[in-house]
Amino acid sequence: MAIGSSENPLRLSKVDLASRIRAKDLSIQDQKYAFGEGGKGLDVLTRAFHASDMELCQSKTLDTAIQKYSGGIVDTSDFETADRNKCLSALIRYVWSVFGWMEAYCCLAEAAPEMGMTPRLMADVKTGMYWYPQLRVARRKRPVIDVRMTIVASPENDSLDRLGPKTAGGQAWRESQEFAEVLQRPRWNDPGYTKGVSPCISLGWLGIQVGAVLPEHVGIATTLLAMNWVDYDLDFGEHNAQGFQNGLDTASKHACMPGTEMQSVAIAAMISYDVQVRARSIQQTWADKNQGSFIPGPEQVPPRDWVSLLVADCAAISPFQHNPKPKDYDASRLGMFAAMIMFGLYDVIYDQGCSNRLTSPQYAEAAGVAQYGIHAVMAIGLYEKIGEYMLDRFESKPEERMIFGYASDMITGTFDTFNTRYRSWERIVKYMRQLQQSKAIEAKALLELIHGDYVLRDCTLEEDADDVWARAMQSGLQDLRKRYTVKYFIPSKTTELFSTPGVPIPELCKNCKVRFDAVMRSPELEEVRAIPGLPEIVTLDRAAGLAAGIRRACLWALTDDCCIQCACRIGSWADKVSYSVLSARTYDEATTGADLWQLQNYFIGTITYWPICIPVLISCFDLLVDLTIEPGAMGHRDVVDI
Repeated sequence: MAIGSSENPLRLSKVDLASRIRAKDLSIQDQKYAFGEGGKGLDVLTRAFHASDMELCQSKTLDTAIQKYSGGIVDTSDFETADRNKCLSALIRYVWSVFGWMEAYCCLAEAAPEMGMTPRLMADVKTGMYWYPQLRVARRKRPVIDVRMTIVASPENDSLDRLGPKTAGGQAWRESQEFAEVLQRPRWNDPGYTKGVSPCISLGWLGIQVGAVLPEHVGIATTLLAMNWVDYDLDFGEHNAQGFQNGLDTASKHACMPGTEMQSVAIAAMISYDVQVRARSIQQTWADKNQGSFIPGPEQVPPRDWVSLLVADCAAISPFQHNPKPKDYDASRLGMFAAMIMFGLYDVIYDQGCSNRLTSPQYAEAAGVAQYGIHAVMAIGLYEKIGEYMLDRFESKPEERMIFGYASDMITGTFDTFNTRYRSWERIVKYMRQLQQSKAIEAKALLELIHGDYVLRDCTLEEDADDVWARAMQSGLQDLRKRYTVKYFIPSKTTELFSTPGVPIPELCKNCKVRFDAVMRSPELEEVRAIPGLPEIVTLDRAAGLAAGIRRACLWALTDDCCIQCACRIGSWADKVSYSVLSARTYDEATTGADLWQLQNYFIGTITYWPICIPVLISCFDLLVDLTIEPGAMGHRDVVDI
């Protein structure tokens, strides 16, 4: 049975469906399902089909699908439109009851191809959801070294080997008037989420579709995409109930509007919602078993199927349908694959804490290539190529819409290191100070690797994502190449960071306070290395200056001029003020235009690649660390401030 399947509560035989259709016994029959198994989206969708008098499908493809899935032969060509829609609903619910909800969505795509669901997208999601519950754990391949970390419940600590909990973006942003204004815009929030959402959530999810969605569809697209916030458990509690209901209502409405772009987007939104609900229940099972996150990798799941897994689990399936052409989907798929690798690079230590098995660095570790940072340098190589694509768009002003997956990858540049969620800067400081003290050969090798500014050779946007990942998993040191860049010198907005709403200035010892203040107020320009040809409107962006200021603070915290206690405090402070980068990005989007905005995101990402390659540092350190989890530090599942 397919994932999401349940026992057959209707006890339907193959003959029952056709008999009911011929008799026009088309009353909707309740499907029993557990919410955690998924299917609520499909339930709402099929009820909308059942009530619709719009022409949702053609008799030929509907009859063919009925025969394929039930074995019965029917002819619905003389049915009224409303009755044919009821037949479609009955078929989908029948397939759901027998084979599971994922197969039912695939049946819908076959029975009503005019709805426009992209075939390869459907195949990816089906493949991904086949593998999801089957992922196994395995023994780690390399032993831990002399670097340690304990994830603790307290967010404040002055120890190099103690790390605060993962969050949903902190709480300091609630003091920001700038971001309060952002949340009033349809681009960045649905009003049904009455308490608001953090910059981490808003930019991380909704920024990925900037450039791919037509202006007239922005509000609808936001409401649909926000349903994926179940991935961050935002459906727990009543204060967001209206937001999720808005999503379900909007999806059911637009799914019954044939001939419109938003029809397929709405259906994809329901698929994405059901996938995330089911994925959450699987992840909770893993967390309860507490068996860790090291996996067999390619020994269990072929590289091409791992790509499908990442696409299925992206929590943003709906925007793919804004680029429904097969060629566009292939490109978008490559971009989303790269983005999902990037997103996962920062989560490895917390993945271990909640025993998450869907982790690409662990896959690379199982393949024996993580020690060379292949998973990260491959993603960076694709990021650079997509940056070139964005620069070309900015200069040429093409009429065609931006590739959604490419936009998603650009968001990682701003999101990953500055989202507060992953405590990236706290970890950078603590990881580097520990590596500098370590006597392990692996630590020395990692220090060399993170200063190399590498990408994986031959990264192009013409190669299929399946082939890119398969090739990467067979690569080594000999396949690393220097990133092709030029130097840009930009002013850092360091002093503005000291007035970030909701974040007090770090309390430092007397000596460090004087030195830190001098460093942060220095007029010296910050060097950033990125692709050639970027105009000043990109490099002098306000958020880039804030990002460069955060980097300056933490690089100084790595030096002998800063004591360990103050280094820890600076790293923690840097994480708290990081939301200002995301706030600035979302606030300024209204005046920049999509092409410029995404190119600016690219540039911010490069701030984290040199002089230390942060994605390589964080993901590779986490695979070597001797990790302990303090009871309760990971919250209900993996976050503590839902």
